[in-house]
Amino acid sequence: MVSLRPYPEADLETMWAESGARYADELRENGGLGEYEARAMADKEKEWLRGLERLLVYEVEHEGSRIGRVVLWLDAFEKRGSAWLFEIALDEQARGRGFGREALGLAEEEARSHGMTRIELNVFGGNAVARSLYSSAGYVESSMQMGKPL
Repeated sequence: MVSLRPYPEADLETMWAESGARYADELRENGGLGEYEARAMADKEKEWLRGLERLLVYEVEHEGSRIGRVVLWLDAFEKRGSAWLFEIALDEQARGRGFGREALGLAEEEARSHGMTRIELNVFGGNAVARSLYSSAGYVESSMQMGKPL
């Protein structure tokens, strides 16, 4: 069983750096960007995220240890009542044990507790594990972006 706790203030800088590096990796692997472009885009988004009002950052805990994080934005994109799930990230050793599904359910409960009536997210097409998790939890595709290297 996992729980969500506010991310410790003292650890936020490290968390943001890890989150940005992870996003840059995904942009290279799934977004077709080179190293420099991916890092620049990840840095820009990280700074934008940090400036958002109503951004909630939680650590995912299991048996008293941090095993990941959840980043959730309330009233996202000025859509009253809509939350945006930016990230559920679990440490490597915590994956494949159902903790991601539990953390997703807790993120949804947290959004509901703040009056949100909808939750949305983006997932890279190449992330089959995440896509499967979200689909099995009742999320449906609302748009699709496609690309092809030339």
